[in-house]
Amino acid sequence: MTDLLDKFYLKTGELSDYALSCGYMESVWFDSIHLTMWKEHQHYHVEACDHKGEGILFWEVFDLLTPARKRFRQAAQELGEKHELQNQS
Repeated sequence: MTDLLDKFYLKTGELSDYALSCGYMESVWFDSIHLTMWKEHQHYHVEACDHKGEGILFWEVFDLLTPARKRFRQAAQELGEKHELQNQS
């Protein structure tokens, strides 16, 4: 069982390229904003969508996984900080 999980998850807990190729998606919610990363036709998509108002905030496509992961992490950090500030007010 551990060998199978090793194919799907990295030591960081993120999905592997194999998992993304199998149709799995990285996904995080910040209230009504849904941040996702997925792979389709050898391209990596990173999208943030506000389900209560603004619609798609951004949708970027990458040829390589490393820059897509970097953008996903950056967006998650920015959205997390914005979410914390809104909850403090």
